[in-house]
Amino acid sequence: MSENKHECCGSGCCGDDCHGHDHEHDHEENTIHLTTDDGEEMECAVLGIFDVDGEEYIALLPENSETVFIYGYKEDGDEIELIRIEDEEEYEKIGDAFLAIWEEEAEEEE
Repeated sequence: MSENKHECCGSGCCGDDCHGHDHEHDHEENTIHLTTDDGEEMECAVLGIFDVDGEEYIALLPENSETVFIYGYKEDGDEIELIRIEDEEEYEKIGDAFLAIWEEEAEEEE
């Protein structure tokens, strides 16, 4: 498992006390374990990795939460990097793209 340092996504989607995290990524379980700066560990389901304008992003859903975390995503072998989305316009665009993909997949399942 790899461990990298990164910051949470923009627009307050992580809450007020979510800053930097260590994470572990488990391809088999399709989860990522995040550890906040205050030591809280969260297991997050990977909802999807998706492309917007040639850049990859990841949507995560923490266990027992309804708040989706969205990060920029880069993978190099076993190493992954989650990248904070700081620009409000970019975050809105990425969030809208994720919702469109999520809704399309839900319709296909019906």
